[in-house]
Amino acid sequence: MNECTVLNRTLTLNGTGVRKVFMVEVYKAYLFSEQAVRRRDQVVQEREPYRLAIHFSYGPISAERMQKAWKDAIVNSLGEAALEREKAGFQQFFDSIKEYRKGDVVDYDLYRNEISVYTNQELLCKIASRTVAEAVIDVLIGDQPIDENLKKGLLAAA
Repeated sequence: MNECTVLNRTLTLNGTGVRKVFMVEVYKAYLFSEQAVRRRDQVVQEREPYRLAIHFSYGPISAERMQKAWKDAIVNSLGEAALEREKAGFQQFFDSIKEYRKGDVVDYDLYRNEISVYTNQELLCKIASRTVAEAVIDVLIGDQPIDENLKKGLLAAA
């Protein structure tokens, strides 16, 4: 899995990171892009598409647990005020989170301030919000990532 297609454009694998909790691998994340990405500020989703893919290695993980993990990570990265300003978009994002089982794949396709959320190749929603799209990127590779080793892996291979 070194390539994928987003909006008829071929993206290549930029890097892979592993998220562990208490030494248990929960998921592997993959960043796909057209251009090499070594730093967060190189992700300019207004100009080109990106895919962040999460492949679960552990499960089941309840929807409530995953929603809380995403919300906590977004608040840590952006602050509570940003969450409030874009309440409808974030609610749509949180509503797209389901119970995940080992083997499930969630794809976040980002382009032109819109994020499309797929679970196991089924489109769950499209959210037209720059804030939500940027928040998803920031949680994985921003200044306050959910996991520093995960961030390094996603940015390393470019």
